[in-house]
Amino acid sequence: YRPARTPEGKARWLQVRGRVIKDAEGISRVIGSTLDITDRKAAEERRDLVLRELAHRSKNGILVMMAIVSQTARRAESVHDFESLLSARLQAMADSQDLVTKATGDALPLTDLVARALTPFDAARFDLASGLSDVLLPNDAVVAVALLLHEMSTNAVKYGALSTVAGRVAIGLEATAGDVTVTWVERGGPPVKPVTRRGFGTRLLDISLRNNGGHVESEFAPDGFRARIHLPRGQG
Repeated sequence: YRPARTPEGKARWLQVRGRVIKDAEGISRVIGSTLDITDRKAAEERRDLVLRELAHRSKNGILVMMAIVSQTARRAESVHDFESLLSARLQAMADSQDLVTKATGDALPLTDLVARALTPFDAARFDLASGLSDVLLPNDAVVAVALLLHEMSTNAVKYGALSTVAGRVAIGLEATAGDVTVTWVERGGPPVKPVTRRGFGTRLLDISLRNNGGHVESEFAPDGFRARIHLPRGQG
């Protein structure tokens, strides 16, 4: 195989084969063929890229699952509690991965992810910023963000704004040229007590987005829990 360029400067890959035919007086002729295999080389490169991406996603998925099992085991008060928490978190992970699989391109609309993540928690009690529909998340970030939304929603139902009839959660957006900040603000719930240790969601996001520049800031304000999730912006 050898690369070549057309008169227009475009790169092409050629497969060249030849054979030298000799007679009693020496070389009499040379025969061979030249085949343009550019399309085949492009397909091979795409295949290699997909395999590398699959290996990368598999590794990240294993790390996320290890974090889920570890953090769930630490917080569960019984075997039944552990089973329920673990099943819910793995289901949230599976649902978000299904979105990644169905998505086309390298990014997923944030509204699709939010809608799927909030389905079990009465979506009517969430106030969503209109700008969420314009945000694309990198596929690498989808599972981690879905799990984080699931975790914060669960905590809101148990201890926060969604544990009361009048409580609500506002999901907003702060966007810049380079990244996206999703805000989570709870209102109308019981008084919030400060928490000194990092929760499951924060630990999980740190692990899942370590190589993507994502992180989360949380605040246990007296009038309601708040969080700011910083994420890289996907490309549409």
